[in-house]
Order: sequence, then structure tokens, then C-alpha cells
Amino acid sequence: RILDAAAVAGAVATATKTSCPEAAPYNEVLRRLGNLGRADAALSFYETLATRDAATAEQLNRALVRSVARGPTADAMARLPPPAAPEVVLLGRSNVGKSSLANALLGRRALAPASPVPGRTRRFCFYDVNEPGHRPHFRLVDVPGAGFAVDDVQAALDGDLQRGMAEGKADS
Repeated sequence: RILDAAAVAGAVATATKTSCPEAAPYNEVLRRLGNLGRADAALSFYETLATRDAATAEQLNRALVRSVARGPTADAMARLPPPAAPEVVLLGRSNVGKSSLANALLGRRALAPASPVPGRTRRFCFYDVNEPGHRPHFRLVDVPGAGFAVDDVQAALDGDLQRGMAEGKADS
């Protein structure tokens, strides 16, 4: 990656004028680069840091994820929308935290509904990250878990949810 020296230099100059704890200037640089819409420079700057903490990772996340919108949903593979952007798909068994991971990655608390009850995600849920033309622009896809809420995974993926559901596991 090419580090955008002008963008980083401006952000560093502004950040060092403020009185901040030792790690805060780096976080301030990332915040300012994000505000400038320079996710590429923020990522390059982050990669050069020798020490990274949770606060620095959070500032990078905020610089990269500027906006999130709920996209389409689908209840079967055959009804998936055509790809509108690169897609990051969260796959896994039921009740392992895919929706919670989606919320954490997107920096939102309750965009993707999460529940302690297994099998709550019944549809493919698409989240459009950043506007087209802003980088990075992609779709995050939260999919139903396999193995707990659904007995017959292939039937569920084919759209026959009634046949695929385990008896006694009602949709909520």
C-alpha cells in the first residue's frame, strides 16, 4: 500500500497540537483520516504502527466503516439478490455469534438482530457498507446458522423452511 504522505502529515500535525495521552495522537490521526474519507491512508497508517491497541483498532474501524444501510434479505439461495458489491459472508453454526460479530465489525450495537436463543436468523441479511464510490464499499452478509435451528440444511437453503425446520423450533 502507498502511504498518502500529505493526508497523514496533515492529520499528524493537527493531532500533535492537541494535548493527548501517549497513544491518542495515533488514534486522532486515524479519526481525522476517516473524517477526510481517506480510508486507504488510514489503513496504510495503521499498518505502519508498531503498537496497536483496542482503541486504535476501533478508530481504524470507524475510518473504514463510514455508513451502513440495511440491504435486501432473502429466504432462499434461489432468491439471493445479484451481487452489487464485493461480499463478505459470515458462515457458521447457529448460536455462535455471527450477528454479534456483524454488529461489532460494523461498529453498530443492534443493526443485525442478535439473540441468546439459537436459530433466530432465518434469512440472508445484507448490509451495504459505505456508499458506492467510497472505499471500501462492500456488502456484509449474515446468513442463517446451520446445524441447530435447521435439521435439513439443504432443504432450508432451497427455500423449504417448513421441511428444514426441526420440530418444536418455532420462528420468532
